[in-house]
Amino acid sequence: MTRPLLICFARDDRGMSAVEFGILTPVFLLLLMGSFDMAYSVYVRSVTLGAVETLTRAITVEGVDESAAESQLRSNILTVSPAADIQVQRGSVSRFGQMGAMEPITVDRTSNGALDIGDCWLDIDEDNNRNVVTLGKNSIGGADDVVRYDVSAKFDRLFPIWSLFNQPSQTTVAVSTMVRRQPFEGQKSPPERCK
Repeated sequence: MTRPLLICFARDDRGMSAVEFGILTPVFLLLLMGSFDMAYSVYVRSVTLGAVETLTRAITVEGVDESAAESQLRSNILTVSPAADIQVQRGSVSRFGQMGAMEPITVDRTSNGALDIGDCWLDIDEDNNRNVVTLGKNSIGGADDVVRYDVSAKFDRLFPIWSLFNQPSQTTVAVSTMVRRQPFEGQKSPPERCK
């Protein structure tokens, strides 16, 4: 009696699609939410990049109000990610080659290539220290200067699925750009400092 019941149960395939649906649905939803979350991150990065490009086009001209331009940058990013934490760093130098380079010594009394007492250097970033120039002066500079902007936006992920993979609930997109301002007047030379 038990044997025919087991055979009958094994041959019965009614409800099989419900079992398959129950197994595949969580996997499909996980993939779908992950795809939407990745697409949103790409979208926020794209908007951030567009906002930075608009900002750099605006600062290349004479008489631009940098605080108004940066306010517009923040506004553009906040339209797609309202709770984003936006960090903006800017700097300027007179030539592209000065970014990432050590400030040059102009007077080397001992000819040893090191900054000693009585030696002088070009203070490109105007911080009163001889160092490697990372961003330059904290401004958009003047005519014909090279301006660098580093912008990052930290925002919440759309779905909480990343906690399943031990990932943070927020993600960050970062964009950097460098542009030369128009030569609307003579370029100011960096100050020479002495130790």
